[in-house]
Amino acid sequence: MLSKAPMKMKEMEGEKEASGPKLSPEEAADLKIASSLLTTSLLSEQGEQALVTALAGPEPEKAVAIIIAQIIEMAQTESGQTDIPMTPTVWLMEGGAIDNAEEDIEAVAEANGIELPDDFEEMVIDEVATVLMKRREAILAQQQQGGGAPPSPAPMPGQPMGGMPNGMG
Repeated sequence: MLSKAPMKMKEMEGEKEASGPKLSPEEAADLKIASSLLTTSLLSEQGEQALVTALAGPEPEKAVAIIIAQIIEMAQTESGQTDIPMTPTVWLMEGGAIDNAEEDIEAVAEANGIELPDDFEEMVIDEVATVLMKRREAILAQQQQGGGAPPSPAPMPGQPMGGMPNGMG
């Protein structure tokens, strides 16, 4: 008797494709890179320390959003200097890099006895979008005033000035 597993796998892959956004091969590659970068950054020794500090704070969604926004900005800046820049939509989209990091963030919170609200991921995504929009507005305003290089992202409490939470900055 032949196994039905290969057929079931194809059905499940078809369901995944139908439920998520349709990505081009380049976007799919960018999503893998962004997800890997975000997870690696958050789970590095320094990244995890910053994440625990953020999660234990009074407004954890805002603090986590700042960390993620810093990682996004760094990645987008670096990729913008390549021949094929990363598609920025892969971070915030449904099924994007932040969605993919949700389990890691929850695992860090649980390991440290921190309880998160059910809608924490959505709150973080909304805050990341807000932080990135404010950052963009600040850069545009500075450029209009004839300013030089844009200011670096605000450091997290306990982080060195200009440093990334994962030591990549």
